[in-house]
Amino acid sequence: MPLIAPDYLSADFTQVTPHEYLMEVAPLQRVEHVVRAVYPAARIRVLLKLRPREPALLIERVTWSRAMAASFALLYHPGSRFELRGGFEV
Repeated sequence: MPLIAPDYLSADFTQVTPHEYLMEVAPLQRVEHVVRAVYPAARIRVLLKLRPREPALLIERVTWSRAMAASFALLYHPGSRFELRGGFEV
């Protein structure tokens, strides 16, 4: 993040959200998602209130600004309580 938003740690997030700040200094250009079914680690199962062998959906997200990776996130969702939907028009 230092290359994309060098003043991030000194920003006043009582006046602006982290998302608003980043959209101002590092406008989003591209987002990549990879979605897969996984059996998450015990800590994540507890947080999501999953049964022992209940799968989860893992979304790996990378965002890009100015041709550089700006953020990376691992987002876990209970497989039995999550639906992924998408669409596009041509």
